[in-house]
Amino acid sequence: MALRAPAVQLDEASREVGGGSNFTYYPPDSRLVVVDPNPNFARYYHAHKESSATFAAKGERMDMVPDNSVDAVVMTLVLCTIDDPGRILQQIIRGGKFYFFEHIREFDGERHRLRQKLQDLLTTTGIAPYFLEGCCLNKDMLPAIGAAGFSKVSAERFYAPIDNFVYQLVKPCLRGVAEK
Repeated sequence: MALRAPAVQLDEASREVGGGSNFTYYPPDSRLVVVDPNPNFARYYHAHKESSATFAAKGERMDMVPDNSVDAVVMTLVLCTIDDPGRILQQIIRGGKFYFFEHIREFDGERHRLRQKLQDLLTTTGIAPYFLEGCCLNKDMLPAIGAAGFSKVSAERFYAPIDNFVYQLVKPCLRGVAEK
């Protein structure tokens, strides 16, 4: 696949982008546009990618990134922290393809009802958002992504291969690609 200019946009609010752990997966010639609400994370971005542009802003307000100026938007483990998913998805759709990976609410309530109830309880009481930097354990973003106006959405719900008991609440995951 030919790209007009190698560019990847990372996104926003969860503080997950802050350490730049995904940067090693991009080709060396990638030009990154990084949007994060915490201006202190700029040093991490520049340590990993000297050619990256960094904006201290929430993903819901990416007006400084021109429409159609990126080939892809990549978001990992962020949507669980977004208050208004429709708003951020309207910003994302202005770019190219949208690649996403998120933990989600348990999708098999018959087999894993306890996990579903714990996710709901820890989120609605505010415990999870408080201790996990705004993370809501009971979100499933596929309906919002599907309703955002993308021409095509390919996604799958699956269980992450996590054996550690502590992380069982984030074992249900969603990954996919949405096209403009």
